[in-house]
Amino acid sequence: VNGTEVQPLESIECLKERGLKSNIQCPRMSSLFREETLDGKIFYHDIDRAYYINIEEPSDTYHSWNGFIDEMFPITMPYMPKKGKYKIYAQTFLADKKHGDFDTIGVFYVITPEGEKVDINLFRTEGDDGKWKTITKEDYDVLLSKRIDKLNEKIASHLLWTLINNSSSEEEIERRRKAYNERESWLKNNDFITLSIECKFFNNPDNWKYNTFSIIQALCKGDKEQYENIPELVSIANYLSCILVAIS
Repeated sequence: VNGTEVQPLESIECLKERGLKSNIQCPRMSSLFREETLDGKIFYHDIDRAYYINIEEPSDTYHSWNGFIDEMFPITMPYMPKKGKYKIYAQTFLADKKHGDFDTIGVFYVITPEGEKVDINLFRTEGDDGKWKTITKEDYDVLLSKRIDKLNEKIASHLLWTLINNSSSEEEIERRRKAYNERESWLKNNDFITLSIECKFFNNPDNWKYNTFSIIQALCKGDKEQYENIPELVSIANYLSCILVAIS
């Protein structure tokens, strides 16, 4: 463009593996890419126009594969990015421990920059060969029933970590860590088991909206204004308070 030499982003071999003839980055807008398939079709992809929201933890946002957005809402030229972004609501979990942190994703819906909710219901899982494949909702539900990283246990671990590290003083954090590490193993196991049971409240999708950074912080700090009308959260906060007293 305007005499600027465009350097290829990938080797010809890598492009062919993805079914592409070329993949060019726009020199004026670094997030925009022009892809040409081997049969000559042209597509555009803006890596900044969409992001994911963890449907189980609304404060958790991230970027990942989102090619389906370009298929549903194709970019045409001249391109003027919209003020808002496409917000993709998804659930991820681990069904097979040999696959690392997670191996299955369900993409349920997207909120467009105009505020419209569009159902997607796209489900994918990682195979033993390391490649991702599309699966049915029925297959997804089967894998979900075999989930290893139980949500209530993840939140219990998060709460314990936050309780110990939730201080503006490095000295206080170090003191809490030392005191907690010195607790007998059966007490630490009991802390985790009891909190995990308490946190089954979060396994209900209606309660995912409470699994946010601010509420986790409030539970550990005893900031009752954010949860005082929800008995299950009050019970969690009370138990955390007991642990804090024990290590103080």
